[in-house]
Amino acid sequence: MRRNIFAVLMLILIVGCTQTASNEYVTPSDYRHAQDMLDKITKQGIEIQEINNSNFMAIFQTKPNYAMFIKSDSGILELVRLEDGNGKEYAIETRESEVEGRFLYMITRNGEEEELMDSNAELYFHINDSYITITREKQLHQKLSKLFE
Repeated sequence: MRRNIFAVLMLILIVGCTQTASNEYVTPSDYRHAQDMLDKITKQGIEIQEINNSNFMAIFQTKPNYAMFIKSDSGILELVRLEDGNGKEYAIETRESEVEGRFLYMITRNGEEEELMDSNAELYFHINDSYITITREKQLHQKLSKLFE
């Protein structure tokens, strides 16, 4: 009887450990080009749950899988990898909206206005040479800011 109980307990421990290890997120091959940044994001305590293509590829003129929609335990973030490391060419400025509840952002490149982005939520941005992050979550933005210091 004790052997059976011991065997059941060992099985539970083995299955539990196996399930814990399998819960780790594995970056899909289409997004491994950004693995260095994704690793930095997780080191900030942000658990990545899912990555898909983002609509921001059109705004920043990137390859489809270079603009990533990332679902995390801290909220949603968009990560845009700039192919040419040309992040210093971009600036994003808040503009006044005449419509309540709307937020406008002017994206400029090399000082020329490129795109006026209209959002139903306040957005937070970070830009460096290689990446742009965009999120609606203020606390997530604060965590991400450590990556851009």
